[in-house]
This record gives sequence, structure tokens and C-alpha cells, in this order.
Amino acid sequence: MQYSNLDDIPALWKSSGKVTIPTKLLLSDEAVTALRLHLDTEQRLHIPDEIPRDVRSKYSIRNTDQKVVKGKKSSTTFIRCTRLYQCLCGTDSEADKMLLDHETSSLYRTLHAEFGIKQRSAAEQNLDLWFRANNPQPPHAELTDACLFYQPCGDGPDDRFIIILSTPQQRDVAWQHGHNKLLLLDGTFGINSARLLLFIGMVIDEDRKGIPIVFFHFTTRKVTQAAHADYNTNLLQDLLQKWKLAMGTNDKGEAFNIHIALTDNDQRKRRALAEVFPSARLLLCRFHVSQAWRNGLNRKLRVIPRGDERQQTQRMLATFLFKLLKDVDKFEDAVAVFNAQLVQFQELGNNQDAILQKKSQGGLAFMAYLHSYIKISDFWRSWSPAGFLEAEKFLKVPHGFLPHMTNHLESFNHRIKSKYFSSYQHSGRLPRIDVWVLVLVTKVVPNFFQELHAKRAKAKYMLEMRTTAPPCPCPPSNYPDSNSFDAAEDLDALGEVEWMEEMCDDGVDEGIDTEDDEFDGQLGTSHLVIASGEAQIEPFTPPHSVNTVSLVELPRIQAADDASWQEFALEDEAILVDLPISKAPLDTDDAPFLWLSPLSTPPSSLLSLPPLAASPPLSSSGKHHSESNSSKPAIAIQNVLSAEDDLVKALRYALSVCDDKDHHLLDHHISPSIREQLSGNYNPLPLVLPEGFSHDQENHASSPSVPSPPKRLRCLVGFEHQKKERCHESHGIR
Repeated sequence: MQYSNLDDIPALWKSSGKVTIPTKLLLSDEAVTALRLHLDTEQRLHIPDEIPRDVRSKYSIRNTDQKVVKGKKSSTTFIRCTRLYQCLCGTDSEADKMLLDHETSSLYRTLHAEFGIKQRSAAEQNLDLWFRANNPQPPHAELTDACLFYQPCGDGPDDRFIIILSTPQQRDVAWQHGHNKLLLLDGTFGINSARLLLFIGMVIDEDRKGIPIVFFHFTTRKVTQAAHADYNTNLLQDLLQKWKLAMGTNDKGEAFNIHIALTDNDQRKRRALAEVFPSARLLLCRFHVSQAWRNGLNRKLRVIPRGDERQQTQRMLATFLFKLLKDVDKFEDAVAVFNAQLVQFQELGNNQDAILQKKSQGGLAFMAYLHSYIKISDFWRSWSPAGFLEAEKFLKVPHGFLPHMTNHLESFNHRIKSKYFSSYQHSGRLPRIDVWVLVLVTKVVPNFFQELHAKRAKAKYMLEMRTTAPPCPCPPSNYPDSNSFDAAEDLDALGEVEWMEEMCDDGVDEGIDTEDDEFDGQLGTSHLVIASGEAQIEPFTPPHSVNTVSLVELPRIQAADDASWQEFALEDEAILVDLPISKAPLDTDDAPFLWLSPLSTPPSSLLSLPPLAASPPLSSSGKHHSESNSSKPAIAIQNVLSAEDDLVKALRYALSVCDDKDHHLLDHHISPSIREQLSGNYNPLPLVLPEGFSHDQENHASSPSVPSPPKRLRCLVGFEHQKKERCHESHGIR
């Protein structure tokens, strides 16, 4: 039957199992428009045309099945229609959502069931089921192969959940590109719903591309408020030691070792690396050093009125700092450049002009601050071009091969949150920790290496298409090798003009350790070129057999109460060399003396105190410490300067609450450098090279001992949620 108009279609009626319906409709254009309008407005349905891209509705019918269903009475039958709807994300939905709550809950449960995650069990129960020593039941075999150490969280206030993950492919890359070579280490937080910190170790391949080789996960303590800074040297040292033991040895009996480490200014990471890898040379990220100098410029030059005079002083000091980072590769030259700049500011103070005297005061204050970076040769070598040149010679790599900044690792930290895990987030909510671990091992790492292989294969193909093999041996070319780099390549890429503008920015001080949530916003493209961190490596077979250590042999990591815990980082104004990396909001109840400004006028009794005798210059010959590691003196100086910052704050508070007659009781606690910081009158002395100055020679030393084995926990403790995350409606998904 055929009908030309909707009005001619007969009404449907019930019969003995048969229903009369039109087999074909021949509608006019007006009738088609009326039908579509009726379906769109009343039923919110749309029968799509042949081209799916023309569909703009909320749902569309893709398939319809009919089935006869008998009623309670045998004489009554019904037709059950089953339609398949497809959501097409239209813009005409008045409800402003595509699926109902129970529908989204069903979809999420289905997806997680395919991953092997039990939704009705807590995250800590799933992780313990996957990684426990006795009868583990992981949903994927890759989890067992990737776990190097697992420790469930206990009931104590200082207990932590710890898991170290490194897939077999990552361990192969570690032996190929990390053993006796370079390691980058940095941490981040805010990766999942638990209060968990993630530290990533990364190596650089022959193409100068960053490849992550290990993931250190650990939760914060229950009493911690600043979760991002809740770690100390002992904890990081234990984690690195567990990783080193799990890497095993090769058939030559060589344990996994690194010779060069590149980190930020965090002394806790540097001390842990120095203890686990005694022969490693520790280098400082050039960006974090320049960021510390920028903060120092903004603080010390506040005595100069805003305007052209302050900008001129900032630009002059920025030019001086740029030269130190780019050109000066000898310690004696650095001392000479520093002394020349110091004399220039001292001569400005002899003028009668008030502005010139202010410029001299601010310049001398910054030179006193910079004095700590240069007075010890080991500390100077950790951030100067000389340290990177020595490291390249030691590793026998082309000149300019080693990265001077941790951009590879910072870029990967950003991508692992935004790119790799964006599709696994529930309405923007951070993934649960068991979902994070499962996706990281089974999806993220394999996809990362698969992408690297594809990129390298494409680059190799394009190179072969552009070049041909020479018909006969050719004489050596006069052009430089493609693997050679300019010593100042990274700074030239930044651009001296952009770098100067960044250093002369008179804005608010920025933090030294920019966690990955703020990485893109704080660095900016004008200051550095972020390395992609993406590389392609060929499948690698270790040249020697690797003997791994069993998981149950690794001891449990116990928290220790020592002076290295840093619940709150120092304020910018109180940091001398900007060494602590993490800044948490300070509570005046815990630190009542932090409200005092370092630029406030000191007590008159302090200004009237007689000057103390200058302390003898520190030797840089290295004879006063163990010669096995030249990085340890630099780390020791960092610890001393950090302790001095705390003492300055405590003295400021004591001077503000004590009577003037009691100020003399604090004299024996005040050193010349502390007196300068309290009074604001800086008079730095020129640097003098010590007699018999020579570069330190490094030796190899044995690793520290391992703690005792752990005890098995009887119960599991749930993970605490991050306080900064909003409470979202879960729709039944935990």
C-alpha cells in the first residue's frame, strides 16, 4: 500500500497478531518537513539522511527491530519495537545533556569491567590484590612484570603507600641509555584522586630525546598539610636504593649506576642521589638557577625606586648573569668577572646622588646573594658551563650533547596529565589510583614507545629519501659533524633579548620548583624552548644478562623523624639562594615570626653592634671532604645556607619581641652574613682564589647498606582524597 499524505494513513489497531502498517510512504515535500518537525520537536528523534555529517539532533535511530509479544490473555498480542539510538552530540538539546545519570553509570562500569577493575572494591584492595607477595591476582600480566617494589599503607601517622613501576621495556632502555650515563629526576603531584606524589626518572637517548624509565609513587603522611612537599632525603634515598637493587646486575657483575644527574635546586633530591650513587656528578637545571636569580633581583633591588633607574640596574645585572651562564667556563674567570662587577657597585656608592647610592645598595645586596653561587668551586661547577663540559668529556659524548635544563622531564610531566590521561577522566575528575596504575602500565607506557618507534621509522625513511649512498669513498668533509653543537646552543635558542626581558620583569617573585600543574604558565615560550621529550628507540636487547632481585627481598620503607622534613617551604624573601623547591601556604600559627619583612628597619641596637671578624674563606680544593664525590661539598653548602635562612627568620622574630636591653644576648648567634641580612647593609668582599686551587677528582664508592626486611600488614588503609579537588557527583562510580 502506498499513501501520498499523512492524513490518509489508517490508524493502527490490535488484531490477532497482525498489525496493518504502511509499507512505503510517498510524501510530498511539505509532508516530509512536517514529519521531521514532529519527530524533532515532540519525540526529539531524527531519521538521518545518507550522509551522517548532516545530522544535528541529540539522538538518531540507526536500527529498528520488531518482535511479537503475547499478553496475559492469549488473545492479546503486542508488538515490541527495539530501536538502536546513536548520540550525535547535537546543539538543539534543551536538556543540555546527552545521557541520563544511570546511563553514564552503566557505561563507566562497563568500561572499568573491561579494564579488569572491580568497582565495588576500594582502590587499596584492588592494588593489594594485584601486587601482594602471596598469590597476586592482577588483571594483566604486565602489572607483575612492571612492579619493582610494593608496600601497602599502614595505620601509623607516618606510614605510606609506595609502589615503584618500571616495565621491562623501560628497564632495557635504562641499561642502554642510563647505565653509567645521565639521569634526570623530578617530581610532580595532582595526578590522581589520592594524595600521592610521583617522581619520574628519565634518560636521554642518542637523539637527545627523553625517555622515562621509572615511576616512584608514594602517598603523603596523614598529618601533612602541604602534600606536594611531604618527602625528605631518607625517603628518596630508600626509593632510589630499592630501584637500584631491583635493576639487578649484568653478567659482568656490574650494578646499575649513573655518572651524571640533572635536577632542580632541591637539596633533598641531590642528597639522596649522592648517597645512592656516590660517583655521580650532580648538575643544576639552568632554568631553575636563572629563576632563582630573577627572584633575587626582584627582592634585592626593591630599595631602588620603580622606573628607569631600577630597570637599568636590572638590565646591567642580567647582562652580567647571562655572561656567567653562557661564556665563563673557568673558575678563575668567574671570580674575576664577579669582582669586576662588585667594584662597579662599590664605586657607585661613593657618589653623592641619592639614586646612585640606592643603586649601589641594591647592587651590593644582590652581589652578596650571588656570592654563595661562586665562592665554592664545586657549587659553581654544578650550574656553570664548566660542569657540563666536564660531564660531556667524562661521558665521551659530542660537545653540547647534554641538556642544560630539565625540559624533557617537565614536558613529559605535563603530557602525562593532559594528553595520556585526559580520555580516562570522568567529567574532568582525576582518576582513581588503581585506575592510574593500571592505565599507566598497560596503556600509557606501551603507547609512548609505540609512538616513538613510529616517529623514528618515519624520520629514518624521510632521511633515506633525501640522501643516497656515495658511489666511492669520499675525503673527509670540511663541514662540522651533524652531532656537534654550539656550547651556547640552548641560550642562543632562547635569545638573549628574550632572556633579558624575562630577567628584568619587575613582577611578583615566582617559585623555584614549578610543579607540573603550573609548568606551562610559568615558563613561557619566550624563556625556553620546551623539548618534546618524545623519542624513538630501536628494540634493544641487553648485551649482558640481567639478574633481577625478587620483590619479596626488598625491605619495607619506614618513615624517619629527622631534621630534613620540610612541612612548609620558606618564603621568597627569606631564601638566600632559593634552594628549597616547594612552597606551601604558610600558617602564622606554626611560624609566628614569618610576618616580619626582611626589608623592615632593624632594631637600633642591632645597627650599633660592632662588626664581627670576617670568617676565613672556604677552600675549594676539596681536601676537607671525601674525594669520592665533588657534589657533596655543594650539597653541604646548600644545607648550610638553608639553615642560615631559618636562623635569620628566628632572629628577626626574637629581636621584635625582646627588649632592647636583651638584644646583646643574641650577639653570639649573629655571624657577619646574618648581620648583613638583618641590617640590610651589605658589604660583600671580593672573591679570592685559594692557594693550590685545582679541580676535584672523583672516585667510585660503594653504595649504602639496605634496611631490614618489612613486616606484613594485616589490614589495608584507604587513600585520602586530595583536598583541592571539588566533589563531583559520582553516578555510582567510585
